[in-house]
Amino acid sequence: MFEDFEEGLLTAERVANGITVEHYIISSGLKVLFDGSRLQPYVRAIFGCEFAEDEEGRITFPKRVISHTQKTQFLFRINKGRLDTSQDANDHMDADIRAIPFPNMIYIGDGPTDVPCFTVMKKNGGQAIAVYNPDDPQRAGFSKCYQLSTHADRLKHIAPSDYRKNTHLRMLLEQTVEEIANRIVEQRKAAIETGTVRAPKH
Repeated sequence: MFEDFEEGLLTAERVANGITVEHYIISSGLKVLFDGSRLQPYVRAIFGCEFAEDEEGRITFPKRVISHTQKTQFLFRINKGRLDTSQDANDHMDADIRAIPFPNMIYIGDGPTDVPCFTVMKKNGGQAIAVYNPDDPQRAGFSKCYQLSTHADRLKHIAPSDYRKNTHLRMLLEQTVEEIANRIVEQRKAAIETGTVRAPKH
């Protein structure tokens, strides 16, 4: 999926308008596991829990713990382009100079720690998708996703967590990326049109 999104999803016009698809991981799990995974080369930044180590590589203390509420901080880091955790993500930044506006973002979550991020995305005009395991006979994941979309109004879309071609989730992602890209192109065309003063004609 990552390769397909990099190579075939954007038209020449979208690419010419400077549009790219970037991937980020925000996890309450261990960052080192993602750093060593097959996904790492396709991801611009990975935010996860980390341990500090001594000179001999032994764990000394938790260096970074990412809880459900702290996950939202990393959404704002991506939004503002403050990917280096030494930078302050709380600095005020006007919306029009932020690196990735929320309406251009898609957040995919699969558990309770993602609920605050769903809320942030919805509030700021982004897209949120809750995914669930369709093979769970208890339907626990599906039930939670259903509640969040139908009754809690935290997100618009839910889908089985299957990213293969032609699945519900894959088509949902492709369609959403295309709509976002088309909107960006139209906004840039309109900005050029309104910012251009026509020369007088004879």
